[in-house]
Amino acid sequence: MLIAIACVDKDGRIYADGTVPFRIQKDIDRFSYLTSGGILIYEESVLRNFPGERPMQGRDNIIISSHPIAGATAVFPTVEEAMEYVNKQYLPG
Repeated sequence: MLIAIACVDKDGRIYADGTVPFRIQKDIDRFSYLTSGGILIYEESVLRNFPGERPMQGRDNIIISSHPIAGATAVFPTVEEAMEYVNKQYLPG
């Protein structure tokens, strides 16, 4: 099963102008709780909003980037390639 979690601002944006458009500690704590032990798929630019600009610990971090990322589980240049990897590695079938 694949579940998506997204926080959006009042304009429906997930990510705008290079940053997450909000910082609510309760939301950050909930995201950490819900994703612990899971898989995160995100663009490299999102790392700028993570502590230390590193992949989150305790999760498999699949990152969309054109170059290697230290600490990432896997890195792919496109979302399609990342999803293909997730389908093969994590989903039954």
